[in-house]
Amino acid sequence: MNILPFNSPKIRYFNRVGPHNITILSIIFGSLLGDSYAERTKYSTRIILQQEDSNKEYLKWFHKIL
Repeated sequence: MNILPFNSPKIRYFNRVGPHNITILSIIFGSLLGDSYAERTKYSTRIILQQEDSNKEYLKWFHKIL
């Protein structure tokens, strides 16, 4: 398994993510207005997306874009 820059344990949390372009931010904010929610952790925030199995194509598109 390859270690990617954003999930490497040697990179501090404030250096892992961003800045994002307007398309990514729009998708995230739109998802937060819909079926997803943000969960605050000690050092960051994670976004959880929940969908039914009938929305598989949307989830595949969402994963591909992000």
